[in-house]
Amino acid sequence: MKKFLSTFILLFLLISNAQAQGEGVYLTFSESLGMNTFHYKMDNRVTSNSRPGYSNALGFQYFFSDHWGIGSGLGITYYSTIANYENSYLNDPTHYQFNDRIDDDWIPAPIKYDLQLRLSNWQEKQTAYFLEVPFMTCFQTKWGKKQRLGVYGGVGIKMQVPIFGNKFEVTNGSELLIQGYYHDGDGITIDGAPNGSPTHGFGKYNNTGFNSDLDIKMSFAGIFETGLLISLNRWIDLAVGGYFDFGLNNIKNGNKSDYDNAYLITPGNGNIHDESVIIKDRYIYNGIINSYVTEDVKLRGVGGKISLRMKVM
Repeated sequence: MKKFLSTFILLFLLISNAQAQGEGVYLTFSESLGMNTFHYKMDNRVTSNSRPGYSNALGFQYFFSDHWGIGSGLGITYYSTIANYENSYLNDPTHYQFNDRIDDDWIPAPIKYDLQLRLSNWQEKQTAYFLEVPFMTCFQTKWGKKQRLGVYGGVGIKMQVPIFGNKFEVTNGSELLIQGYYHDGDGITIDGAPNGSPTHGFGKYNNTGFNSDLDIKMSFAGIFETGLLISLNRWIDLAVGGYFDFGLNNIKNGNKSDYDNAYLITPGNGNIHDESVIIKDRYIYNGIINSYVTEDVKLRGVGGKISLRMKVM
């Protein structure tokens, strides 16, 4: 990164034929570091927790007066979120209990049972990289005879397109308990051996290995930034400040509330066999953002920003 930045500065020092600061065209190289997150709530039981994110961007600004101008550019921003789900058990029967399933491995004959799921200390990480294109109205002003110090600001909107790394992963230590309630007779519940090991396909699992892709779409976000302008020479400014981005639309891709595959966990068929006890091979975990109980997912970002700005025309 340092080598790239040095080359970038040298290139434009060589080709620049700029005049004093004010009207004209500026090229910028920016880096941001802050808390960039997917913001959502799930049934008031899961709340997204911000994680550090970052951004690199190239841009341009055209000032048609000493103080006012417009700007755009191209950048890549990393978003990361941790969701903590402390406890769930039949709070939402359609989500954690699947009734009238058939166990054809029961002796002497197949019987009905209700599949019951419980999540405890559940933690899921979600990540994505977005290609961003901003459109901004820009402001600047400098003070003093030599105009060494000033302020800048910008407000506008940007498009954010998911490009890669759109993933979720359940972290080790998250606990999934699977048990079955069998209807026959007085009814019995099988939830694994006393030591928690799987029995007849039921039990407690702390290392599920669940991970897959996030089903998300393009975001539109309002943007605001402001900070100090420090003149390094008549061509180059250092801008140091902060930014705040707030998503305007729900980026969850589609409404899957009427489909089984929108459950947080989609169970396989009702056949339970002693030899099939690896839960990740028999149950599909769809992820918190992909599940129907999470309906409004928006991007949020706040943090610090540093930019190198060079006047080229």
